Amino acid sequence: PGAMVSLVSTTKNDLIQSAQESAERLIHRVARKEGVWISFSCAARKQHLSSRAHEERNAFFTEIKQTSIMIYLYGEIMPSSARGAVMQNQSIIHLYLGDNDL
Repeated sequence: PGAMVSLVSTTKNDLIQSAQESAERLIHRVARKEGVWISFSCAARKQHLSSRAHEERNAFFTEIKQTSIMIYLYGEIMPSSARGAVMQNQSIIHLYLGDNDL
C-alpha cells in the first residue's frame, strides 16, 4: 500500500546518468552510517548496456563508498489485473541494509 512504480523507456547514457543521480540523492542520508548496499539488476539491463554495464555500476557505487554487491537476475514477474502476470525487464533495485533509520 502506498507504493509507486513508474515504467519508462531510456537510453544507455540516461541509465548511467540516473545511477549517479540516485547515488547523489541517497549519499547524504547514509554517509558515515554502517550498512551494506545490495543491488538487484536485471540481466537484460546488463545485456542492453553491453560494454558500458560497468559504467552504471561504477556511477552508483563510486558515489556510495560503502560495502556493496550487485546481483544479476533474469527479469521480474509482476501481477497485472488486466493480463495476469507479466515480465518486466531491465529494472534495478538498490537495497540498503543498516542499523540506522534513513
